[in-house]
Amino acid sequence: MKRGFLVGLGSYLIFVALLMLYLAVEQAAPQPDRALVIIAAVISTALGLLTILAAKKAAPSRTRLHAIVGWFMGFFVIIVASWAAFIIWLMNP
Repeated sequence: MKRGFLVGLGSYLIFVALLMLYLAVEQAAPQPDRALVIIAAVISTALGLLTILAAKKAAPSRTRLHAIVGWFMGFFVIIVASWAAFIIWLMNP
């Protein structure tokens, strides 16, 4: 399950990097912020690739179901964590 989680997390980071590069190229980002978006995309890509390389060193999953569940958990962990932080922020007066 660890390998699937790491591959899912790396996939998410690379997906976010591609999305940031698309927004920077399509001029959705303001001109001064475009360089920061590109830098963040490069960092996200590097972290994604390092995560996937770490996944290759991890032990394989015992079953295909563990691999799939681990991938989904890894892909959505950042989304769920950001929503949880936002909800906690809203609940504090």
